[in-house]
Amino acid sequence: MAVRRATVLDIPRIVKLLEDYHKDSPFKDIPFISTDMFKIVDYCIYNSDSVTFVAEYDGEITCALAGVLEPYMMNSKQRYATDMYFVGHRGGLYVLKKFLKWVKAMPRCNAAYMAVSTNNERVDKLYELAGLKRTGGMYVVR
Repeated sequence: MAVRRATVLDIPRIVKLLEDYHKDSPFKDIPFISTDMFKIVDYCIYNSDSVTFVAEYDGEITCALAGVLEPYMMNSKQRYATDMYFVGHRGGLYVLKKFLKWVKAMPRCNAAYMAVSTNNERVDKLYELAGLKRTGGMYVVR
């Protein structure tokens, strides 16, 4: 298994992973528009304040994580990192560790906040294995 930065050639497979996730996600009632996702994935690969890592196993992309840097509201000189998406079924811990290493190397970035939009014990364990601590949950109204 290899973990690396994503390239433009990876975009179709990443979008497919996102589409597969979407079918069973809390967002499944929102239409999935592939062309919009292509733009978001492309942005996360090429923007200077974002990164996308993929896990590749036997030539197949099995996991993808895109993260972005955002300024704190109360202090625009400091930034935090958060995930735009984290999807896949193999290599998640390796991809997450690579992302956290990237976060630590970013100037003025002092934390990573990872979103959890599903009740998935595997995701909780994955985050804990990587050294993250749960700080709350997500509430929604529709």
